[in-house]
Amino acid sequence: MAEEVGLATSKSCFSISPKSNQLAGVLIERGVKPDTIVGIMAHRSVEMIIGILGILKVGGAYLPFDPEAYAFVQEVYAEVKDRVDNGISAIPNEKYRIMFGELPPWHNLGFFNQLAEKFGIAIVYESWGYHAPVPIPEEELEKVTDPVEKIARLTYGKYTEYYGFGRQYDFTTPRTSPYAMAAPEYRADGMLCHPLISCRPATYDLLAHKNILEEKFKVPGVLVEGDIIDLRVFNEEEALSKMEAFVETMEDYREQRKAAGMPW
Repeated sequence: MAEEVGLATSKSCFSISPKSNQLAGVLIERGVKPDTIVGIMAHRSVEMIIGILGILKVGGAYLPFDPEAYAFVQEVYAEVKDRVDNGISAIPNEKYRIMFGELPPWHNLGFFNQLAEKFGIAIVYESWGYHAPVPIPEEELEKVTDPVEKIARLTYGKYTEYYGFGRQYDFTTPRTSPYAMAAPEYRADGMLCHPLISCRPATYDLLAHKNILEEKFKVPGVLVEGDIIDLRVFNEEEALSKMEAFVETMEDYREQRKAAGMPW
């Protein structure tokens, strides 16, 4: 977009203002209105400032994209799509597929590599909170002009889209539904629950998930405690010991699912 309106690289504030006005005119011609979200892909530069100012001058909201990050996401997407299309597992020695909830041990992500190397465990479904809500139908969105209302509608949809499924099983917490729906879809052998001492709102219902999945879907769970503030809570040696024992539990529940005629 910068090239189309002939932006210069001068750092003078006297050149930035007219050029941002020029860009604003181009945006208006292309249908950008107040509250429209406009993507901007640029490195930190004068051009980026001009782009931001131009978007703001027409009342729009800018959404920055990092070129390197975008290229990386494209590369990862292509690799994942190729693996899915060709039935290639995430790890070469996959033996067990488990779901994970909620916040991961960011300070020790190598733990997941050890699960793959030592036990052949692949994480096939991440925390429900990281999944995007079901998109709002276009015909419904067209009637909403207030961006705050759009956020409210998306949030409402996020927390209610699984209620119908949960009511079928009389779940005590609706947040169990995403994991219960994912278990057969991803042929999960278990669930790794990671409760955090300093983040109870995100993890208070993990025990309920574990119990319901075991009782109604014969998918066992294991609790590995941690924290995002006090890193000492996460004990890697103890966690690996728990996972080693959990392998035997998953084998037992596999037999239970088989005996119950479940598809995985």
